[in-house]
Amino acid sequence: MIRDRNINYKYQNLWIGAQAWDKNLLFVDAGDAGELLTEVQTSGIMGWQFDGGDDSLYHTLATPTHIDWDNSVFYRIVYAVDTASDLTETFSVSASGFSFGALPATTPPTAFVTVSGVPDSAETVVATAWGKADSSTTDGITGTSDMLRLYVTNTTEGDAQQAYMVGLELRFLPKLTDGPQTNDQTDPTDA
Repeated sequence: MIRDRNINYKYQNLWIGAQAWDKNLLFVDAGDAGELLTEVQTSGIMGWQFDGGDDSLYHTLATPTHIDWDNSVFYRIVYAVDTASDLTETFSVSASGFSFGALPATTPPTAFVTVSGVPDSAETVVATAWGKADSSTTDGITGTSDMLRLYVTNTTEGDAQQAYMVGLELRFLPKLTDGPQTNDQTDPTDA
């Protein structure tokens, strides 16, 4: 039985791992001899390397209809670094919704979420703090388009520690009834 307006339902999780992303729209490396999807040193962890101008990734998918975009949706980047230099890694998330028969934006639009973290160890998986947005956030996802392209940009690319994106994690309330769901859950804090 679906409870009235989703009261007391817990956040659900959507994971988009590194293998689902691509670097740039031209499928061309920056020519810096850096790999694209690669292992972080010899850790066994695969991630997209932000290196020498390769600072943006994108992933295209059908717009998820099971996400309540009218409520807060939480975003965080799961990543690794090759050396822990106590430097802040900052990532921005942006999106482009588009209809069938149309093309998505060719460059990342204005970011609607910016998240950051300071990794305390090298060659291990770490996560940024959660950032949140909803359908009324400027440049946020409304959930009304046929297709959705997500973009992640490492805005601190080029610093002394090399970042590798392992994936993007979303936490959201499920969309089970018409209109916005009632949200009585606290914001996730497990970053």
